[in-house]
Amino acid sequence: MKISHKNLTICACFFVALWTTIWLSACSPKDETILYQLQRLDESIKQRDNYIFQKEKRISLLQERIATGHLPLEEKYGLLQLLFDEYSSYKNDSMFSCAAMLISIADTLQSKDKLVNSYIDMAESYLWAGLFKEAQECANGIDTLQTSLS
Repeated sequence: MKISHKNLTICACFFVALWTTIWLSACSPKDETILYQLQRLDESIKQRDNYIFQKEKRISLLQERIATGHLPLEEKYGLLQLLFDEYSSYKNDSMFSCAAMLISIADTLQSKDKLVNSYIDMAESYLWAGLFKEAQECANGIDTLQTSLS
């Protein structure tokens, strides 16, 4: 089979066009993507006060529900877990006290699974506070035997 000059030229043009398309798609969108991401970051920063208000509102509602005092321990534990999650990456000192309450309730409920999860929460609060040694000690002390986690 002979390859004609015309077919060779068509193949060459095709590969040049393909290579150019790939090269252009790899180069220019990156700049646009970076610019787009920076614009999104600027918009998020402008919404900072709104995000804080929403976070504080969720925390306040959870605290009010917990403070009623007439909750079964299982429900209180669940609400405290939600509160802990709201505090994560927001107020690590509150994370620590919330984790301590979770441990206390899990111990009262005699729930090994909840106790393990609560100690994991405590270790996480240590990590957020930069207390890496304490986090490691807490994590090393967690006994997962005879739990659904083992």
